[in-house]
Amino acid sequence: MVCSPAAVLVGTGNLSKWWRCARCTGGLYATCVYTAQVLHHMYIWSIRDQTVSYDQAKEDSAKAEKHLKMSPFEVVRKVFSHETGRQSLSNQLDLFFQDYSLMPLFVQEMYPRVRPSAAKSHVQTLECLADAADSISQSDLVEKRIRSANAWGLLPLQGMLSTVVPGMVMRGSLGAQVEFPSWLGKRSRQTKCERLLQEISLHCRIMTSVSKVAMGLDMAPQLQKVILHPLLTQGSSGVPASVEAMCAYGLLRDDLDSLSELCSYPPKDDPFLKLDPKTKSAFTRLYNKTSPNTTYSVTGILKKGKTRGAGATDGPGEDGEATGSGAESDDMEEVDIAALLQKKKKAKVADSSAKAGRGGAARGRGRGGKRR
Repeated sequence: MVCSPAAVLVGTGNLSKWWRCARCTGGLYATCVYTAQVLHHMYIWSIRDQTVSYDQAKEDSAKAEKHLKMSPFEVVRKVFSHETGRQSLSNQLDLFFQDYSLMPLFVQEMYPRVRPSAAKSHVQTLECLADAADSISQSDLVEKRIRSANAWGLLPLQGMLSTVVPGMVMRGSLGAQVEFPSWLGKRSRQTKCERLLQEISLHCRIMTSVSKVAMGLDMAPQLQKVILHPLLTQGSSGVPASVEAMCAYGLLRDDLDSLSELCSYPPKDDPFLKLDPKTKSAFTRLYNKTSPNTTYSVTGILKKGKTRGAGATDGPGEDGEATGSGAESDDMEEVDIAALLQKKKKAKVADSSAKAGRGGAARGRGRGGKRR
């Protein structure tokens, strides 16, 4: 029907081969798209040659073959499947380039759950796991080199070490469900903990000078113990001692929550959760009433009527003198510029609204005068 008006002679086998190369299981829309592709090539044949041989149809169909992008959940199953093992190294490397950022993480997450077919005992299974882990470790070194020196030419080497080699060593059945890489969540938590440690180490600079690593390993558990021990043993009677410890180290109320998060890990529970609600309320009220001397400024707009904020006072030294530059700037206020700009903008809007209201009232009086 299509070939007859154009006088194009296409065999049934040639047309079937073209359709097999162009077909897609993506629904009605994809079927229409690939039907249009076949019709387009038939139009090219009508212009170039009136008769299409089998070899020519095979060559043109190989050029127009589609490589569909798969999700990482599908690719990781193909990495360890026996079907992929019968393919060439180039095709196996193409699985890595489906998403070269996520595929190493998926392989690292799922390779311990694969049951390798080549392993006949538990010892051989451990050997396969060791070989795969060694290859993945080497791929991490290659990736570090790629990211630090922009050596993107090493991507094929990373793909071989992170995807192809573990897939060859652990070739077998993956019966477990493919899960998203847990490394991403662990990395996010690590970044958050580093930020909290940096904040606490800066806040404690008035009493001690330690790095964030030393704060996390040594100081944070002891600080939490000094603050919470009076509350756990004495209840509400130990609130003044806890608040005094907080003020001595220049800690904020949020720093106590940060300490609880940093020092709580399985199977250790957060001791702050064991406190009575009344004790927690008494501790929070007394701390809010107390203005600790800090060497840093607390973000926030000062309340009207206060000359200094909670974090604008410099801590006194051992001689009773102010440390740093606080003695020279006692009369200066810490003001949030963004809040002032917003307040100024609101004032302008209020002024314009008032002018519009006065103008409307004047126009109303004018119209009323005309009616009279």
